[in-house]
Amino acid sequence: MATDDGWKDDNEIPLDIHILFIEGYCQAPWMETSFVNCPPVIGDTRPFSCHSTFRVWCTDPSELGTNEVQPDAFGVKRAQDEIRSGKYHAIVVMDYSNMEERNEFESAFGNLLQEFVAAGGVVAFTSSEGLPVTTTQKYFDTDWTVSNYYRTTWFPCLMDNERNVNYSFGNGNLSRRIIKEFSCKGMSLRVPKHERCFGVTENS
Repeated sequence: MATDDGWKDDNEIPLDIHILFIEGYCQAPWMETSFVNCPPVIGDTRPFSCHSTFRVWCTDPSELGTNEVQPDAFGVKRAQDEIRSGKYHAIVVMDYSNMEERNEFESAFGNLLQEFVAAGGVVAFTSSEGLPVTTTQKYFDTDWTVSNYYRTTWFPCLMDNERNVNYSFGNGNLSRRIIKEFSCKGMSLRVPKHERCFGVTENS
């Protein structure tokens, strides 16, 4: 059970967390490779290194260059089977940015992701564009809209959404380092304050 400020008790955090990565719906596979090769955050610990991860590339395998880090498996059906297996706590859709493949993605995974979230799972979309907005509106009834592309300093929205920010990012030294300001250039979204994890402030 979470405390009033959203921090979960240590005994409620699973020790063996399984995360599925759905890949291939991108304009170029740079984000997937950058993620796999990202430098350590603390010591020799990289993000997700303490969890069980499985990566499935769902589009044309020829789009992967010889220098790209190869996934664990290929194909839409394999990713669908992994979701239906019930063994995952979370799903990450990597760099969902290719507009030409949006319909294919939604047809293959829209309803499955709805069912996954309804059963208690967590879904995250990473993207260099604003494409996730239309899909989340369609399948998760979000009230998010695309804003503009720019660089600014982003701050955790603790004043408006402290409990959800803490609950979403968990406990421990790593997450306490993540829940802080950072500079980033990207597509920004207009999101209701009570749903924001990070946003701009008067100091941005």
